[in-house]
Amino acid sequence: MTAKYVDTITVKEFLGQKDIFVKFDQSINFIIGLNGTGKTTFINLIRASLHGDSRSLKEIDFSEVLITFHPISGKSKPTLLIRRKHDIPRAAVVYQYKASARSEPIEFVATPENRPSLHNWNLAFLPFTGDDDEQERSPIAEFLPKTIWLPLHRGLLSQKGTIADNKNPVDQKISQLITTTTKYLSSLDGIYAKKIEEFQQNYFLSLLNATVEKLDEASQLDLNEEQISLEQIFREFFKDNTKYKNSIKNHFDRAKRSISHFSEEKPLRYNDFIAISDTIRLHKLVENWNDLQKDKDETFSPKTKFSNLLNNLLVNKSFRFDERNQPLFHANNKKIDIANLSSGEKQLFIMLSTSLIQENTPFIYLADEPELSLHIEWQRKLVGNLRNLNPHAQIIFATHSPDIVAGNQRQVIRMESIIESLRR
Repeated sequence: MTAKYVDTITVKEFLGQKDIFVKFDQSINFIIGLNGTGKTTFINLIRASLHGDSRSLKEIDFSEVLITFHPISGKSKPTLLIRRKHDIPRAAVVYQYKASARSEPIEFVATPENRPSLHNWNLAFLPFTGDDDEQERSPIAEFLPKTIWLPLHRGLLSQKGTIADNKNPVDQKISQLITTTTKYLSSLDGIYAKKIEEFQQNYFLSLLNATVEKLDEASQLDLNEEQISLEQIFREFFKDNTKYKNSIKNHFDRAKRSISHFSEEKPLRYNDFIAISDTIRLHKLVENWNDLQKDKDETFSPKTKFSNLLNNLLVNKSFRFDERNQPLFHANNKKIDIANLSSGEKQLFIMLSTSLIQENTPFIYLADEPELSLHIEWQRKLVGNLRNLNPHAQIIFATHSPDIVAGNQRQVIRMESIIESLRR
């Protein structure tokens, strides 16, 4: 899969009528329209095209779809042309992908029985697919942008059951997301663990590179802050503070006396030189540690951001990840099984965690009526929260809700206007 966004879509004979053309924003898009205007059909057509879902494409009334992509880098605009073919045995769907206007097309033909019926070295045959969650199973997927589709329907959201209940698609989705989220957050733990290891290695190597310190540097240090920072470093590696707290205090007591003697130009003993020199060397350790903490905050910012967003939305509940990166919900100091959350809370968790696990990489987020079961306040904040978790997402939502759109009126695609243009 390659990093690109949808730029334009042209559909020939949409709904068996005339051609339509739609220009998309690279960040946010809302497809709105009255019932019967083709809003759901259009979002399903986009989804099926980007997933290489030949089975669904066969059920939609159109003759040809041309999608122009906007690349994340470079100037060439790739295109995907999808045609319904009826002039070969057992009607097929033909995919033609071009990396640029001048490049040779790569074609795939999907037939019901996956039997090659054309002798063309440029054609590869693939079976009809229909798995919404497994875009990568289609051979065409390697040329398409990563796309997430959330088919949230009232029937699914109203079902109840446990995570292990195979009859509950919503809880199945949550279970899958928990596994993926845990894996992603554990990878962040691994990144930080490597940085801790580098910090330790650099410290021990510094002991072999002794230099003569300038004693006047010590008088410029805030020793109280230095002591606090050093205690934080030791706390990272030792759970029992009795093993280090007194030693740290004694060192800084000696350092304060020695620096005071130096500032007052009093004679310095050998121990004074050692105390001042060690303090300067420890300051460099503290500086490196502070840099590491900034890296730590940046490394875990997706996890922190997700938890903060969810906690700001939840009412009478709290959320956190445990030490194994498993999601935990609490109410009245009691743990709540995620299967017992309300349908709206489940949907919120699904949508936010889906954005989180994209690891801040470009992807296209598709959903039909994402407002279902969401409180109005949640609807207003949904798109902003998704973009907050991953600013590189292109959002394409079909919706009836003005609250989902909120202040993004310029990103609205009105099906009535598109259909009206068909009749002219």
